[in-house]
Amino acid sequence: MPGNELVQSLVRALDILECVSRSSNGLRLSDVGEELGLNTTTAYNLMRTLAERGYLQKDSLSRYRLGSAVTDLVLQERSHLLMQSAGVQLLKMSSALPECVASVTQLCDNHLRTVLRVSPERRNVLQYPMSMTLPVYSSCTGLAFLMQSVYAPGLFGCWPFEEYGSNFWRNRENLDSFLQTSRKQGYVSMELCGTSDVGIAVPLTENYVLNIRCVRGDWKQAMRLLQAAVEEIRGKLESHSKNGKDTMR
Repeated sequence: MPGNELVQSLVRALDILECVSRSSNGLRLSDVGEELGLNTTTAYNLMRTLAERGYLQKDSLSRYRLGSAVTDLVLQERSHLLMQSAGVQLLKMSSALPECVASVTQLCDNHLRTVLRVSPERRNVLQYPMSMTLPVYSSCTGLAFLMQSVYAPGLFGCWPFEEYGSNFWRNRENLDSFLQTSRKQGYVSMELCGTSDVGIAVPLTENYVLNIRCVRGDWKQAMRLLQAAVEEIRGKLESHSKNGKDTMR
């Protein structure tokens, strides 16, 4: 194929995605074919293929909308950027407070999974835990998710308080009071049982939380580092999103 020619079937498929994305109520097969000048058979085959791969979805009225695969691509790119930016910040915190443990935790299917970590055992080395999970009611990270109204219903439903949280908090009133205070602060901070350490967790973005564990005497410095890290990571993500929107205009 000459270098100045494009694959027409791919061009048409992309045209279909752009066409559907411009409609708030979805489009039928005939609508897409008419707008793009495609015959019914060509439009049907392309849209069926896109739907099979999750890039389109058809509702009960046979109207097509963008599918979850489109959103997944965006989220994967954003997640990759988040991990890159978070890695830089975790190494900064490890350098400033060599005895701290700093981590990024992701909420996935109502389970808390640590996806990035630095610790005194391996200073200045980013760790990517494969199976490190955290409890919902007794970890700073779990409480940082619980204090967010978007995640709380799912977590309470998956992990009933009476079964998983009552031993730690005794009653729901104590937990609710703690969460209310944390919402006002914008972060969770608590002494870790059986140690002289404190934990601090701050919602990062979407379904991620940034957490640091340090000795009590380093609390103020750890808080400053954590807040600066969150601001830097969010700034990177916002800048990337803005640049992407400007490019599409």
